[in-house]
Amino acid sequence: MDYIQKTIWATPESVKSHDIDVVVAEITEKSVTISEETSTSSQQVWCNREKLMEALKVHTEEELMAELQNRFGNACGYDNAKQFMEDNGIEFNWYGGSN
Repeated sequence: MDYIQKTIWATPESVKSHDIDVVVAEITEKSVTISEETSTSSQQVWCNREKLMEALKVHTEEELMAELQNRFGNACGYDNAKQFMEDNGIEFNWYGGSN
């Protein structure tokens, strides 16, 4: 399995300070990460790839990326992903920081 990274949402207009610029999904052999970036900070949430695939009812990495974009490809993607993991009993880790 290859490492897959994709911008699943980007703001269509100029960005003000603290507005979300992009939401990015990353899939590795063992984990899935959803992150958001602003001009001054970033945060990310990640969990076990297999458990997330099971909860999303997908079977391939291509289906997984499509579902990540469909569900979390918006300005609230990070928050929605974190809430989905929590609602489905998927253990997750998160990180947030400012520049």
